[in-house]
Amino acid sequence: MYLITLPQDLISRNEVILRQNDEYRLNHLPQALVKSVINTPTINGILYKGYNQVSAQVTSGSHNSVELTFELSIPSISAATFAYFRNEVRQKLGSGEELQISTAAGIGPYPPPKAETRMASYGVELFAKQIIKEVDINLNSFDFNGMTASLIIQKILQDIRQLPVEQIKFSGSIALNSNLTTSQSISVYLPISTVVFSDGLTIPFSAYASNAVITEIPIKTVSIPYDFWA
Repeated sequence: MYLITLPQDLISRNEVILRQNDEYRLNHLPQALVKSVINTPTINGILYKGYNQVSAQVTSGSHNSVELTFELSIPSISAATFAYFRNEVRQKLGSGEELQISTAAGIGPYPPPKAETRMASYGVELFAKQIIKEVDINLNSFDFNGMTASLIIQKILQDIRQLPVEQIKFSGSIALNSNLTTSQSISVYLPISTVVFSDGLTIPFSAYASNAVITEIPIKTVSIPYDFWA
């Protein structure tokens, strides 16, 4: 399992990097459609694909069951920002190309699942199909060089740089079958893809996962209710 650790000060670091480059966020998505002026942005970097490790509290229940409780927040683009970004990709690449990316990521024409629950996969498929074509998506990281890409791809990378990252809250409880008899904190792993530009600007596609991996009681995949995400 490939773990991706996001900096605790990711949001404030991103803002510093943008100010240094005279770049500005689109802060009122999806209404704000006018692009900010970008001064020679950095559009090279690495896409990472793996898991974000978070903690959950386990308390013993009755009849060989436990309660798995989450109470945390995760830096990510929001559902509204993801919808806005998909529309930007659709406008630049065309509906057919964007549909191929969405389909490969597991997003259908109608929910369920909600599109944002597949944002981690969408990030990977976008890069594999358009930005770093024919890359092996089983790899955990892919270098990309936007300066050698087409003008359309360069604009998409500029769009990614402008996506605002927020703290997305994640809370709720799940009942699981287990013989655990004591309360403890355990690790839970959520799928994530994140774009790290060469100047350090980091844009994670990490929220709204509908499944998580637990390795301690024993390894299993659990479904995450959508309403856990706020």
